[in-house]
Order: sequence, then C-alpha cells, then structure tokens
Amino acid sequence: MDLEPNQTAIAYDRLRKDLLACRVRPGDRIPVSLISKELSISPGPVREALSRLVAEGLVETEQNRGYRASELAMEKFGHLTQARLAIDTLCLRESIAVGDVEWETTLIAACHRMERRLELLDGSPETEDRFAEAHSLFHKALVNGGRNPYLLRMHELLYLQSSRYRRLCIPLAHDKPRIHTFQGEFITAVIARDADRAVELLTEYYLAARDLINTALEAKGDLINSESVAA
Repeated sequence: MDLEPNQTAIAYDRLRKDLLACRVRPGDRIPVSLISKELSISPGPVREALSRLVAEGLVETEQNRGYRASELAMEKFGHLTQARLAIDTLCLRESIAVGDVEWETTLIAACHRMERRLELLDGSPETEDRFAEAHSLFHKALVNGGRNPYLLRMHELLYLQSSRYRRLCIPLAHDKPRIHTFQGEFITAVIARDADRAVELLTEYYLAARDLINTALEAKGDLINSESVAA
C-alpha cells in the first residue's frame, strides 16, 4: 500500500494548524528534516505539504535556503482586506439569493457552534484553537449557499491568509464583546435574506478588524509577534 498521500496529509494538517495558530511565527524557518523527524515520516511528503502551503500563501521559499512562514505586514493586510470585501460580499449576496433551506440549517448550526465556543474562550491555546475551528466552519457555511466554485475557492484562500493576522494581533478572549454583538445582528439579516444590510454589517466588521490589526502591526513595527483577533 502506498502511504505517501497519507503522510503528505499528516504533514500538511500539522503544518497548516501551526501556521494558522502562529505557533510557527511569521518569518520562521521551517526545516524539512526536523518536521520529518517529529512526525516520523520521510522528507518527501513534508516537501509536498510545504508546496501546497506555498500555493496557499502561508509559506514562502527562498533559493537555496528552504522554506519559511510568510511574513505579515500592514500593506499586505490592507490589500487582503480589500480583496476579502470584494470576494466575500459577492459570495454572501449569492448565498442569500440562491441558498436553500439546507444552507440555512447548516448556517444556523455553524453559528450556534461558534457562539458556544466563543463563550468558552478564556485565553488558553486550546479554547482559541476550538473557536478558530468553529469560526472557519461558520464562514464556510455562510458562503456555501452559492454556486460559483471560483468565488468559493478565492474566499477560502483569502480566509486562510486573514486567519494568521487575526491570531497574531489581539487576544480573542478580549474581543468577545465585539464578535458577539456583530454575530447576532448579522445572522438575523442573513436569514431574513436582507442582502444589503448583511453586506453593510460584514463590511463594517471587516474594516473594524482591519483597524485593530493595523494598530497592532504599527505598534510592533509592521512585523508582529502578538496574539489574536476575529474577523
């Protein structure tokens, strides 16, 4: 039996989680030999996993110097926010326009899960990881009412990029009131199929998160080594 695909998946999942949670910090080297040893797998699948992460923008390569976690910077985050607003508002409008009752059911369940994980946030890595997972599933459910696979793929890639900025900037436990206030009004507008109001709320939320993250980036001299925020 060929175990290479399974080994690649193991390496990819481990590295992706560590990158998104910023346990691997921006700019950190990612030594293939060390990861291979830690996971007890051969270097080939680790390199394949890193290639996938390069394609997602989470990892960068340097000639003759291997791999490192992509750096974070204020200008890059400004461009990222602009792109997210363009893509996610398109995805949201399409979901509201064509999403069926199964989409609504999945979305409400994802929202409920995220609210429960939000209540349990206490600043520990474990509760932040669980909330981050629920947050990701909610955003995926939100846009999955749409039918355009290209928009959905772009949404996914942009969400991954923004996740690292959130996890580095402001502690999630400190941001609970902002998240909770937004969530209630936003999901009400979405389920009511009020696309204009839902887009307005999402835009305000993304821009507020941008300002919080930019403040943290500026305080740390563009490249930051802090905690997290949700957007």
